[in-house]
Amino acid sequence: MVHVKKIKDGLVINCGIFQAIVCGFVPNLYFCAAITKRHLIGSMNFKLITLPLITILFISSSCKKTQEEPAIEYPFTLENATVEKKSEIQIYTNKQEIKDQAKANKFVEASQLFNLHLQENRFGSLTVLSPDSVFFNYPDNLYTYENKDGKFFFYSTFLFELGDGAPVSAALLKYKEPQINTAQGLMGKEIRVAKGTIKNLDFSCIAYKLSKNKLDSNGRLVSSIEEEGVVYNEFNEEFINSLGDRDTLAVQRFVISLK
Repeated sequence: MVHVKKIKDGLVINCGIFQAIVCGFVPNLYFCAAITKRHLIGSMNFKLITLPLITILFISSSCKKTQEEPAIEYPFTLENATVEKKSEIQIYTNKQEIKDQAKANKFVEASQLFNLHLQENRFGSLTVLSPDSVFFNYPDNLYTYENKDGKFFFYSTFLFELGDGAPVSAALLKYKEPQINTAQGLMGKEIRVAKGTIKNLDFSCIAYKLSKNKLDSNGRLVSSIEEEGVVYNEFNEEFINSLGDRDTLAVQRFVISLK
């Protein structure tokens, strides 16, 4: 909008941001913030200024409309398009990585999780129902979601029991699963993490196997925990520092893309 007001020595035309646009797109049109009365005696001079401004305002408004993203129509379904292996099997113990691939392969040889073909068939499809709800594969597998800090976070609506606390492997996850106290005890929600847009998503995927052993002061085995699984989250590198010389962790990373 163009504002014209009187001052003691003349008229001031305040056109906000469009003053810069006029100077940029109409190089032969020069005007100052203050225009003396003698320059506005004839109505034609005034028209020469206002008409280009009106034209530019109209063009700018039209450009903004064409730049707006089309409205998303719900529901729609994304298919499991590609699975990309981001790393070989990495194995860690005593706060450091073991580079011997033969040892890594031996540690996971009985596991069926470190297999690209398995990851290709594991994820399935994603149906986006609304701006905050989806389901994976079938309608009962319902999740809510939010877009935060440039990433999409999907939370299961179903809860799973945590017993006395989250499993040891939960510390592997960069983004922690929400925990809820209920009458039945401590419960958790699964979280899945992706980058991209709601119609083009890249999910982080980690296949892992963890063996963690606790010894007493005499070096005798007190407890032993072994867990393995697949999570759709990012790897928490800090977890490596928690591994002792009797602990072993194998990790393989994938990206699952849905379009």
